[in-house]
Amino acid sequence: MQISSLASCVLLISFIASVVPQASAQEWSVEHVDFPRWFEHLTDRYVRVDASGARHLVYGAFGLFYLRVDGLALQEELVDPSPHVGSHASLALNSEARPHAAYADGLNGFLRYAWKSPSGWVVEVADGQGSGGLYTSVALDPSDAPCIAYYDSAGQNLRYAHRTGSGWVVQVVDSLGSVGEYASMALDASGAGHIAYFERTEGVSGMLKHARWDGSQWVIDSIVPAKAAGLSIDLDSASREHITYVSASNNRAHAFWNGSSWETTEVHGIGGFSSQEASLVVDAADGIHLAFRYHDADPYDAVYSVIYAYNGGSGWSFNTVIVSYTYETWGYGAVSLAVGDDGTRHIGIIDIGPPDALKLAISQPGGTWGVPNISRENECDWCSLELTGDASPRVTYRKTEGLDSNFPLCYAQKTESGWSIETLDLTGSGVSKPSLDLDSLDQPHIGYYYSTTPHLRHALRDDTGWHRQIVDAGAQIGQHASLALDSLGFAHISYYAGGAADLKYAYEDDSGWHLQTVDSQGSVGTHTSLALDNGDFPHICYYDATNTALKYSFLDGAGWHVETVDAPGSVGTYGSLALDGSGCAHISYRDATNLDLKYAYRATAGWVVIAVDMVGNVGEFTSLAVDRFGKPHISYHDHSNGRLKYAYEDWAGWHVLTLPGMGHGGHYTSLVVDQFRHAHICYVDNNAVAYATAALPPATNLVGSLSNGQFILMWAPVPEADAYWIYGSADGPWFTPGFGPGYAHRLAVVPQGTTTWQSENSAGNPAQNWAYLILAVDPAELELCRSNRVGEFDFEASVP
Repeated sequence: MQISSLASCVLLISFIASVVPQASAQEWSVEHVDFPRWFEHLTDRYVRVDASGARHLVYGAFGLFYLRVDGLALQEELVDPSPHVGSHASLALNSEARPHAAYADGLNGFLRYAWKSPSGWVVEVADGQGSGGLYTSVALDPSDAPCIAYYDSAGQNLRYAHRTGSGWVVQVVDSLGSVGEYASMALDASGAGHIAYFERTEGVSGMLKHARWDGSQWVIDSIVPAKAAGLSIDLDSASREHITYVSASNNRAHAFWNGSSWETTEVHGIGGFSSQEASLVVDAADGIHLAFRYHDADPYDAVYSVIYAYNGGSGWSFNTVIVSYTYETWGYGAVSLAVGDDGTRHIGIIDIGPPDALKLAISQPGGTWGVPNISRENECDWCSLELTGDASPRVTYRKTEGLDSNFPLCYAQKTESGWSIETLDLTGSGVSKPSLDLDSLDQPHIGYYYSTTPHLRHALRDDTGWHRQIVDAGAQIGQHASLALDSLGFAHISYYAGGAADLKYAYEDDSGWHLQTVDSQGSVGTHTSLALDNGDFPHICYYDATNTALKYSFLDGAGWHVETVDAPGSVGTYGSLALDGSGCAHISYRDATNLDLKYAYRATAGWVVIAVDMVGNVGEFTSLAVDRFGKPHISYHDHSNGRLKYAYEDWAGWHVLTLPGMGHGGHYTSLVVDQFRHAHICYVDNNAVAYATAALPPATNLVGSLSNGQFILMWAPVPEADAYWIYGSADGPWFTPGFGPGYAHRLAVVPQGTTTWQSENSAGNPAQNWAYLILAVDPAELELCRSNRVGEFDFEASVP
């Protein structure tokens, strides 16, 4: 125990929290609020052109997107809003120019397929086994049924899926060694598949392979040693295969089946790191069109070009489409070539940013190319969550958007049909760290920093729309804003004045905005978090960068008071403050020295400091809420594992949970705990805004036993409970316990202090398999927690 010598410091007690083993993360419900547009591992066939000249494109990674470009008109649609889908996308058009897409489901390892019917998009799982869906290549047979070649990374084999009238039929085409990467497929006039793919061989270049369906089996050829990148296949008028690939000497090459054997030639390049993603098309006159990425230097210090090549029978000619890239991993700079009926060439290009831009190069008379941006990657960050009076979520966040790299402020609300999203403050370099609160009419108020002309803003929406105010202006004024509304609906905002490096506070009343400097000792005021007590007085936690300490300030009738909460090492970033019903302050924050999540609360004797989670590098982006019993709940980021974590305290101690995810979640968390002690968390998961909610896991363990033909329930006591409600049903174990006025399935109410209950029905009868559940409730009949479910069916085997 240490006592600070500073007059402003109070008693500091440090100890380590006891952690109860974590509960199951499967109790969480997770959905995505907004999906970022992303161009990840696109294929050689993500661009198609129809007979009218309209271009069609698919792409994604955190949702599958479809874009139709007709002249200057752009029509973008979110096809599949499932998390972590859309990479490795390929596209085909049917006889009515309707799009059909194959793509990967990165979360589940599935191959997915989507097509646009007359009534809208239809999404299916084409292969739900293994880790399929990589390097997809989709084509439609003569009856417009989809056929997909793809790589199964779990089995390291090449697969082929074909949709029949009874469903999807999946075949393993080649499983000898590690085969199937960079698959590209074309169908001949009979609908038979021809697939080019790569065999990876340890210690050598690898092998270009080809598989063709002869009507009864797949016939496989090993063509030539090759490098693992940039395969694309098409067929000429005689159904002979043309394949482009990267040769063993790193040059762009062409393989051709002459009817009896394979012919291979190198097309372009001078060795080194010469050629990567490519797309090949054979036109109706058997002219070969080829687009590919190229550079002739070390890839870590290189400028990339997109080259267009054509061979009409007399040799290859070349034309540079664009020179723009810096280095990026293979698969992220993919090109896709389509040739229109009028001979116009269309090339999709991912121009490495950041942010990456999707370009669509169109051939022009005289050999020139028009290369406009048609879309740009975007991503989300800095989210803030609140709940309406009926516990409906509202979220504000920042998003990179559009072709001008703006950073607009977005506001989302959940409706019966999904999430409705509004955009405000679209122009300029944008906003940072918005903070949301809802007034008594559930109208949103947002405080945020506007960086284009640096100032603190307050935005509110009423029945007439959004209104924005400049609260304070100046050099870096308004960073790290935190907003709360008082009992009259006026806004209060704590924030950092970057120019002066001070903590500031602004509040509104009938006469307008009033500004105060709260702390100016050194560089202070980042990572602010504001809460108002029952008298509408502000309490603020923040980071003192000069002393690398967590500080806390509050205002009362005597003025501002400043205290140091925790000072050893570097502590206090990512602070989040909440007040309990008695006005006691609770703060979650990061210990950057020890890479831990810490929690402090202000007791009568001073500040009590607890290390809640010390496993790995944790504690970034904390958000704290206090339930109606004064118990803390904290959401935060686990940097070591890239996951969202949630810690809460109850009468049994601290519980630490890791939410399910892909390993890139848990940034910018914002937590609310409702009156039922259900946690609601908004956070950023793989650049998408996600919303997770769950009831607390069972905190009282229910067990059952048989005695003299009766079923006996026993459970652990819940200290805060006023009573226990016993529920049961013979209709099945997953009944829903009812609340007033009907109280469906409730069998009995027993008072606090009771931990056993005996059934009234005769147990052991297979025709009456009752299941039971217990709820612990408070005096207001609000649920504190519920037990696990037990049933007589668990014990009937032991009944004579």
